[in-house]
Amino acid sequence: MIEATNQGVDLIRTTISYNLTLNPNVENLILLGKSNLNATGNSLDNELTGNTSKNTLNGGIGKSTSSDTMVGGGGNDVYIVNHKRDVIVELNKEGIDLVLSRANYTLSDNVENITLTDGSKNGGYANTSATGNSLNNIIKGNAGNNTLNGAAGADKMIGGKGDDTYYVDYVRDIVFERVSEGKDEVHSTINYALGANIEELFLIGEAIKGTGNHLNNFISGNHLNNILSGGAGNDEILGGLEQDTLTGGSGADTFVFRATEESLFGYTADLITDFKVKELDRIDLTYIDANTLLSGNNAFNFIGNALFSGVAGELRFDVQTHSVLGDTNGDGIAELQIQLAGVTSLQSVNIFL
Repeated sequence: MIEATNQGVDLIRTTISYNLTLNPNVENLILLGKSNLNATGNSLDNELTGNTSKNTLNGGIGKSTSSDTMVGGGGNDVYIVNHKRDVIVELNKEGIDLVLSRANYTLSDNVENITLTDGSKNGGYANTSATGNSLNNIIKGNAGNNTLNGAAGADKMIGGKGDDTYYVDYVRDIVFERVSEGKDEVHSTINYALGANIEELFLIGEAIKGTGNHLNNFISGNHLNNILSGGAGNDEILGGLEQDTLTGGSGADTFVFRATEESLFGYTADLITDFKVKELDRIDLTYIDANTLLSGNNAFNFIGNALFSGVAGELRFDVQTHSVLGDTNGDGIAELQIQLAGVTSLQSVNIFL
């Protein structure tokens, strides 16, 4: 078949596997019959249509502006996606389908699974993202730094060797990482406990509780009254706004405060339930400007158990309330309060000023 450039929109119907690169000026291809056939596009914007059996449909590399449409059928189809504008059409109950994508891609309706593949021209792995749909998806990353989001449904997200980011929104979502596969993080809209081999947890939306694992975790709360626990390991825990309850667990843990508003004096003061002075638990106040009367980010001056003297930037430990208190404006009244349950003494070595 010979077709010249700009001679209409052409269609091939075939009962065998076919590659449109053999006909660079033909746009569309339909697979016929009941055999398991494959269809591959060319550099044009192709429309590839499968039959009722298991097909592999590949839109082709094409130009960066290309957009191919691939229409499956009743079989368990495989779609090879090369551009984020590629379109996949599947009807309900038309098999268990898989997308192999080199590009950032969001699953269309009725497509179950996606795997990110080689994403760069030189054969390396790009930092691509994959997003699911309302089905129970299986989403697999590549060796790059991937962002995997199952969306609705009970999804299984499997990362790779890169530093991966996962979005969790359902209690039956599963995140799977192997040992030594990068530094990975979960962003969760629900209460969540980190699975094995995942380092960081960020609560977003309306999530309340966050729990670490045996690794050295970073756990961050949101704008609500969070309950955060590090578990084993030397963890960093950041409660965020409102009144948070923080538990480090075993190990030398660090509790991070970025602003006085994250643990205001009074009813919104955070509570650290297991602060261990001898195990070198620490409070990190380096993000907070201790003296609002001066420009810049000024450090606190720890004065032990002494009372405030009316000098901005003083930080003291109050034995009666088991609290760290900070005066940032020199009025002799604490703006910052961090409660340390059961702690009766505190040393400067336990505070990053």
